[in-house]
Amino acid sequence: MPRDLPSGTVTLLFTDIEIAIRGLAWACITLGERERGRALHEENLHRARALGNRRVEAITLGALAIHALQDGRLDDAIPMLLESHRLHLAIGDPLQSAFDLFRFSHVLAVKEKAEAAARAFACSDALCEEIGLRLRTWDPEFFDETMAMIRSQLDEAAFAEAWDEGRKLTAEAAVTLALDTLESLDSTR
Repeated sequence: MPRDLPSGTVTLLFTDIEIAIRGLAWACITLGERERGRALHEENLHRARALGNRRVEAITLGALAIHALQDGRLDDAIPMLLESHRLHLAIGDPLQSAFDLFRFSHVLAVKEKAEAAARAFACSDALCEEIGLRLRTWDPEFFDETMAMIRSQLDEAAFAEAWDEGRKLTAEAAVTLALDTLESLDSTR
């Protein structure tokens, strides 16, 4: 005899499925199956949008932005990061917002805008500390790669100054700085 599920159960089940798929995608990527992981993230993004799950949509956009960054598709990554950050702000997720900001710092470092990258990175680091997390523990390899790029472009004094300034920024101010810096690059082409 079929039973009715309590209100919201189906939504919770789909959220659990989306979170499980995200974990599976991460495992695939970690084990070297990047394309399978990317495909799972894209499937998850489609499902999250269809169900109106903005949290999973935002997290998945951030993951797909990482794929774009690793593939050298910076211009594809930027709108994904912007949308991910916008959604994370709207749903009040400061941790994921900090991760988005860290991803922006990577884009800036690749584009050789090290001062802005250091500020965005420092802001992300400070936001993580506020909620009791060390940013480096999230993705040590990505952290070290981004930090090395920034430090290779700045002397110690310039890095220290940018880092101190960045730790004082809000997430919104740091994203605005990143976007303004990237926009200035586009206008000089």
